[in-house]
Amino acid sequence: MRFSWVRRFEHAVLMVVFAALALTGLSRAFSEYEIAQRFLLLLGGSEQVRSWHYRFALALGALAVFHLAGLAESILVRRQPASMMPGLKDVQQALNVLMLNLGLTRRFPLYDRYTFEEKFVYWVTALAVLTLGLTGVVMWFPNLISQVLPGIVYPYAVVIHRWTAIFATAVLLLAHTYQVLLRKRNVSIFTGVLSVSEMEDEHPVELAYLKQAARLDETQPWPQTVEFSLEERLTGGAVRRAKQPSLHKTSPTVETPGITGISSGRGHGDDAQ
Repeated sequence: MRFSWVRRFEHAVLMVVFAALALTGLSRAFSEYEIAQRFLLLLGGSEQVRSWHYRFALALGALAVFHLAGLAESILVRRQPASMMPGLKDVQQALNVLMLNLGLTRRFPLYDRYTFEEKFVYWVTALAVLTLGLTGVVMWFPNLISQVLPGIVYPYAVVIHRWTAIFATAVLLLAHTYQVLLRKRNVSIFTGVLSVSEMEDEHPVELAYLKQAARLDETQPWPQTVEFSLEERLTGGAVRRAKQPSLHKTSPTVETPGITGISSGRGHGDDAQ
C-alpha cells in the first residue's frame, strides 16, 4: 500500500476543492469575458458564486490544518522522516533529467520514495495555499484589515491572489495532471498501490530498500541500517551495478507499495502527489 486511505482522501478533497476555487474565483476575476459571464449566470450570479468561493476556501483551510496535524503526528510522534523535504539530491536529479533530454548522458536518475517533480508540485501547492489564504483573508475582510495594515495592502493582495491562483492552476490542473495521469499513467493516488514493475521504473531506490528490509528479522531491535545496491538504468536498456548508501530507518512495519510481505521503515505521514 503506497498511499493510505487517509492520504487518498486528502488528495481527492484537494482536487475537488481546488478545482471549485479555481472555477469560482477565476470566473469572477475575469467576468468581462462572455464565457465567465455565462458560468456566473449558471450558478446564480456573481454574489452567489462568491459565497461558494468562500465556503470552498474554508474547506481548503480545514484540509490544510488536517494535513499539518498528520505531518506533526508522523514526524514528532512516530519519528518518521519528512520525505517530501527537498535536498541537494533533487537538484542533481533535475540536472540529470535535463542532461538526459539533451542527450548529454545515458543515465536515468534513481528515485527514492518521491521524485523531484513530485516534491516541486507538493511545495507549489503548499506555498499557493499559504499565499492564497493570507491574501484571501485581506480580500474577505478589507475593512477590518485596513484598521491594522495600510490601505495599500488590499490592492496588492488582489493582484497577488489572482496571479498565484493562475500559476497554481496551471501547475496543478495542467502540468501535474499531464505528468502523472497522461504521461506516466500513475493512478496510485487513487488506488493506493503500485505494481513491482512500476516501482522498478519510478522508485527503484525505495523498492530495493523494501526488498532488503523484508529479509531482516523483525525481532531485531530497530532502528536498523539497511544496505543494498541497485542496477543503474541506462538508455538502450543497458544496466550496471550502482552502490547505494546505507539507509537508517526507525520502524520495521508501515505501509508498503503494494508488495506482499515487504515492510518499510519509511514515514508515510507526508504522502502527497
